[in-house]
Amino acid sequence: MERTKLDLMYEKRELNKMSLDSYVLDKQNVLDNPIDKIISDLGKKLKNNWKEHDEWMKMEQENLEKYNDLNEIAQQTGHSLKKQLFDYYIDNAYIEDEITALLEVKIIYAFKHFEINLKKLIKAAYEDENFDKNYKWESIKQYLFAKNIDIKEIKNYLEVNQLREINNAIKHSENYLESKDLKNRIPEFKDKKPTIRDLYKFYNRIKKSPTIFLQSLCSAIYNDLYIFNEEKIEKISESIASRMDFNDVNLLIKKLKENY
Repeated sequence: MERTKLDLMYEKRELNKMSLDSYVLDKQNVLDNPIDKIISDLGKKLKNNWKEHDEWMKMEQENLEKYNDLNEIAQQTGHSLKKQLFDYYIDNAYIEDEITALLEVKIIYAFKHFEINLKKLIKAAYEDENFDKNYKWESIKQYLFAKNIDIKEIKNYLEVNQLREINNAIKHSENYLESKDLKNRIPEFKDKKPTIRDLYKFYNRIKKSPTIFLQSLCSAIYNDLYIFNEEKIEKISESIASRMDFNDVNLLIKKLKENY
């Protein structure tokens, strides 16, 4: 049976609704788990290094005779326990730098991944070919505000915005952890000199926020596009009446009826 124009219109509307309802299902962050495994392995190595370091220090303090004997053996092979202790510091500093770099990659990718999906969602939902993929955060806020969507009212807006700010800080400053502005905005950084542990805590707090935000935004867009009450219809009617004459309105009514 050949589908009519009305059938096609109905199917398109329902498919668009379903797309909004299921948008986030396949938008998972694919980088988190692999990097978490690497960070976990590095963390174990770091912990083990400090454990061995502390054991040598304890031996020097509590059993100096044994410590000196072992140091003498080490010197016979061209080493020394002091050098070994220093090597722990060098190795651990390297591991900490690696963990920091991995955390920064996670944050940068998390925001980029979110940004790609945010722009894709808006452009697809509104079928707007003029929506620019190069829009920045403020432009997106203004675009949605014109659609009667206040981005600040979307769930987890605060956390997503914090992710954006940390992302920008990482890309533009080597000493971003010392930024007074970030200390005031990020709870994990407040009233202290932030460390990689604080950066890790920050990311763990906000890592689910992009998905929650996108799902909430999908609901807001759905309401904007597909939910109509008398007040909303009245506003649409007034907007059309202010721009169309009587003949144009009658033609519009005729065309609308042809699609139902």
